[in-house]
Amino acid sequence: MAQDVLPAHLRAFVLACVQHLVHQQRVPLEQLVRQQYPLLQRLALRIAELRDRAAKASFTQLVLDGGWTLETSVQQGFHFDPDIYPVSANKRYCGKFRFAKHFYPVVADLEDGGEEWRCALALDEHPQVRHWVRNLACAWCSRSTLRWPDQPAVPAGVSGGRRCAAPPASPAAPARPASTPRSAARAPAPLR
Repeated sequence: MAQDVLPAHLRAFVLACVQHLVHQQRVPLEQLVRQQYPLLQRLALRIAELRDRAAKASFTQLVLDGGWTLETSVQQGFHFDPDIYPVSANKRYCGKFRFAKHFYPVVADLEDGGEEWRCALALDEHPQVRHWVRNLACAWCSRSTLRWPDQPAVPAGVSGGRRCAAPPASPAAPARPASTPRSAARAPAPLR
């Protein structure tokens, strides 16, 4: 029901709800016993509502009301370690194309012919791209409110020390016209 709530707190919450229903709302205890499963479902929904409200209030207090100071720093930058690419054997790309410019020896799960595959192919074929990598954090994120909308799906290193990134696929991405060449399937966007 509520795995992140301490059992003592859950008992106190349920007891307070039952006491409110019995004493203030005048619902007979026998009726609550007969309807215990719908009551349990409703209490689970109420806990979820309270959890969401608390998370939004915490985010507002910490981030939007000035609780955090946001700054960038070279010391806090991300570094791609060539020896570590956490892709399990069953999540590796096993398709027909071999990507020559991928930063790691294996590529994370890609669907042959899919939008991300076409993007990877365009990057791999581009003459100015030295290397690229599939962003695993972006790959497992859902398209929920928890996902950062501008998180790059495929960061890439370009000649001259520059970097670029292809944005993640949109939920309703338009189909590529048949006349569009493969290498223009998805243009990389510059990193900020």
